[in-house]
Amino acid sequence: MPPASFERIILNLLNNAREAMQNNGNVAIYLTETVNDVIISIEDDGPGISKENRIKIFENGISTKGQFKGSGLAIVSDLLKAASGSIECVDSNKGAKFIIKIPIFTKNTLSGKKILLVEDNIKISNGLSKELKKHNAIVTIENTFSGSIARLKKNKFDIIISDAHLEGKAAGSALKEKCKNTQFLLISGDIDCINQHRQAGINCLLKPFNMQTFINCLCTIVD
Repeated sequence: MPPASFERIILNLLNNAREAMQNNGNVAIYLTETVNDVIISIEDDGPGISKENRIKIFENGISTKGQFKGSGLAIVSDLLKAASGSIECVDSNKGAKFIIKIPIFTKNTLSGKKILLVEDNIKISNGLSKELKKHNAIVTIENTFSGSIARLKKNKFDIIISDAHLEGKAAGSALKEKCKNTQFLLISGDIDCINQHRQAGINCLLKPFNMQTFINCLCTIVD
């Protein structure tokens, strides 16, 4: 799951809890891990949610007694579904309690995948390539926009990972446009650039990032 999506999920739930408790209460967050999933429990001591509303609150535009944003929980649900995860509202001895499940991806997810890595920073491209190969991916590196275009004319790839800007061009969006049916991840250190491309529906990852975040993000896209 992209870190920005995870952050938005947690913040939306915490904001809902804060509003439900009217800024006066406690929120407990617990994290556990099974063989297949990371499980996050978020529980507040507010007024709670009635059983009849527990499914409705994940629908866009639904609001109950001012406790829920009309789209906040719907966004949470959509982001988790995109990562093959889930969320449910369950019984609680206190207020509202949400259980989030996010699948743990394995190295086999990227095994055998042909990846074109377009990055003009040699240190970054070599580091990412090394990590991808640990997961048995087949990696081709291109350090220029023109080189990546030439490569795409000759070869097919399962995934394209591209820096947003190369040789003064908006390389990422241009490559995405040329390869509409190919899984795509844009990377950039420019938060405004990232937000702009996310709004256009492009998978993005903000630099700097650690390798586990990078691999988890890719696995989510591939899955």
